[in-house]
Amino acid sequence: MRTAVVTMICIMSLCASAFADDFRGIDINKDGRIDLQEFQGFVKEIGPSKIRQFDADADGFLSEKEFAGDGNFKKEDANRDGKIDPQEGTQFLVAVIAPTKFKSYDMNRDGYLDKNEFEAGQMK
Repeated sequence: MRTAVVTMICIMSLCASAFADDFRGIDINKDGRIDLQEFQGFVKEIGPSKIRQFDADADGFLSEKEFAGDGNFKKEDANRDGKIDPQEGTQFLVAVIAPTKFKSYDMNRDGYLDKNEFEAGQMK
């Protein structure tokens, strides 16, 4: 699990510039802060393109080796075809990585990211 989380956090960090540029776009209700649901929606939207960046053989899937090969590969491979497709990878990003990343950004623990927390999180 730890290796998979590290891999997916690396994927998320590749999105850092997109996050900074899109704060207002992520803040769907325009209240000046991003809640977990808005953050997960954004991750779901960009997930497949970011996952493809780790698809070394460009076959449209992540193999166990490309996924970083820990015990969670089988868990994330929902259809048990031996590959993690962009949908499966995105589900992992949304369900596991987004809440963890969101929580690490939410410095005052109010359940929201204001622009300062969001930008500070990008510097981690």
